[in-house]
Amino acid sequence: MEKEPTTSGLKPDKLGELLSICSENSQAKIGPDQEKAELLHDHLAETLPFEACKDGFVAENLSHLCQVPGLLTGESIRNLLNHSQTNISLIKKVKDYGKKLSKCATSESERDIANVIYYAAIANALVFHDLKISRFSYENLKNTFSTLIKSNWLTPDITQLFKTACNFCRQKGILISSSVSLASEDPMHLLKDGQIIRETYEVER
Repeated sequence: MEKEPTTSGLKPDKLGELLSICSENSQAKIGPDQEKAELLHDHLAETLPFEACKDGFVAENLSHLCQVPGLLTGESIRNLLNHSQTNISLIKKVKDYGKKLSKCATSESERDIANVIYYAAIANALVFHDLKISRFSYENLKNTFSTLIKSNWLTPDITQLFKTACNFCRQKGILISSSVSLASEDPMHLLKDGQIIRETYEVER
């Protein structure tokens, strides 16, 4: 007795296409965390758009182009954020790019990814350049980094960057508090207090 055909006469290519469609339909809808993880991975793998770099940056740094990671070599945003030698001007461009993404975001996931890129640029400046490129206080930044660290959809390298930046802000906060405390014990504490705070923020901006 002959066996009945199991492919209903379908050719191999058509059968493969049908199986692929069935497989896609059978997959469960991905959760929000997985969606964010995939979206973040895609954005970090991209290079910084040329439009984000060209406004004054090339003209001001023309003699140092070969020393700027990412501008000529097409480094990914991930590499720029994790590279200790990335030019601070370029890090600021990454920060601005994150801000632009946030304004253009059409979903919560897109907005969260934009915020990660934005704050990762701030973290890079703190950790690798000892420079605060944000008007937020160290305390505010520390709290923000602490919150971001709890997101289980972050990549390990970005999580580590936020952890290091969080510790950096904590130490800076302690240093500033100690300086203010010592100044307050002096009869001229009003002058010294203001001077300490002013000089500190001039260096960090």
